[in-house]
Amino acid sequence: MHTELDFAFRRDGETVRSGGLVYATVSAEGRAAIALPARLVEMLGEVRSIRPSR
Repeated sequence: MHTELDFAFRRDGETVRSGGLVYATVSAEGRAAIALPARLVEMLGEVRSIRPSR
């Protein structure tokens, strides 16, 4: 499982740069992806896309 964290830098209301990070969680055994822990989702904050749907 993973989630993407998109961000944008704005100057005077204009987006001048954007990017993103992908958070992935893997089981302790390293064999499979697992759901993101609720605490991590809570820390990342509100889910709101700044990019067009992919």
